[in-house]
Amino acid sequence: MSPFARTLLLAAVATFATGAMSQSRTILEAVAGDPTLSTLATLVGKAGLADALKGTAPLLVLAPNNDAFKKLPQEMLDSLIAYPDRLKGLILSHVVSCGGTCPRAAALINGQPIKTLGLSGSTPEVVSNVAGGSVSFVSGPSTAGVLKADVLARNGVVHVIDTVLIPDCIPTTPGSGNVVQALQSDCDARFTTLLTAVGKAGL
Repeated sequence: MSPFARTLLLAAVATFATGAMSQSRTILEAVAGDPTLSTLATLVGKAGLADALKGTAPLLVLAPNNDAFKKLPQEMLDSLIAYPDRLKGLILSHVVSCGGTCPRAAALINGQPIKTLGLSGSTPEVVSNVAGGSVSFVSGPSTAGVLKADVLARNGVVHVIDTVLIPDCIPTTPGSGNVVQALQSDCDARFTTLLTAVGKAGL
């Protein structure tokens, strides 16, 4: 075997091994194993979503990186952490149930609305934008570009994004107690203040 052929063979084996290894891990393991997603990994735990991201149902996850969370106004992040149900709603607004094969970035259609899981019967949509070889997603007032596409896992696909997607209103779990019910009842009013803060921050 020539040195050139040997090099090609080794490269093919390495590519196959990398793909097989990536698909042997769960989405949760993929997120936890990426140091640029450590904030998301922590918040997933606080929101009680670890089991969902390591389950068998195929999911597409739009994963904001650490810098994306740094863009959020601190009062907004503090409010989310203080109310785990609202945090859960925000994170699930970045998660899509594929119902089959999860789409790779190249398979996304420009202007395609994608329903996220959300909570309390709400399914906030994100819209994919595909132009010039780049992919972005829009939700409410926010637009997130894809920094790293097609991180494969055995239970789905992760696209790493540069901005936290903010739906028009973060859904919460019904019947979780008076505080959560109060948050639901005036969600629009409360969230308008947060959206204003996001707008002033230029996100």
